[in-house]
Amino acid sequence: MDLVVVLVLCLSCLLLLSLWKQSSRKGKLPPGPTPLPIIGNILQLDVRDISKSLSNISKVYGPVFTLYLGLEPTVVLHGYEAVKEALIDLGEEFSGRGSFPVAQRVNKGQGILFSNGKRWKEIRRFSLMTLRNFGMGKRSIEDRVQEEARCLVEEFRKTNETTSTTLRYALLLLLKHPEVTGTTNMVGRVNFRKDAEKTLLGSSILFFLKKLHR
Repeated sequence: MDLVVVLVLCLSCLLLLSLWKQSSRKGKLPPGPTPLPIIGNILQLDVRDISKSLSNISKVYGPVFTLYLGLEPTVVLHGYEAVKEALIDLGEEFSGRGSFPVAQRVNKGQGILFSNGKRWKEIRRFSLMTLRNFGMGKRSIEDRVQEEARCLVEEFRKTNETTSTTLRYALLLLLKHPEVTGTTNMVGRVNFRKDAEKTLLGSSILFFLKKLHR
């Protein structure tokens, strides 16, 4: 009998605590269906078609409403206009991330994955800057080399055999003597697609050939 009384008292305390938490938060949150103690609004959601359940609730409480998933309140935005206003028109105010209770207890919300607020913005800005410095979002030198190589092959096909042979020989010498590569910084990046720079290419190769055969 004593065990039953203890269980009843514990359940009663949990119910009262749940009701107190829900009532204290209602004034700060958008309206929504009345939640049940402990389980919240879970029974009002059809797991097989959650979108339809949310649509039906929005018809009663509007495009912005509150659902309780257990003891945790969740604000739901339903419809294009509500989502656009929150994430685009007021994007700065809603740019934060949700809190994860487990992460808060384990690492106090630190790190890239679980940080929030001002700290998360600083980490995000630093991470993006670092990744861009490593080439994220930029064309790599390999892509540029491949593109210029294709253009060079096209130039080989357009010229006669003597010119083609001379160019091949000059490029092979450049590969064989990489110490000359630094000189290209004085000349600039070779771009075989521009007619104005083709003369520069020829002058550069002749300069390299003269330097190599001294």
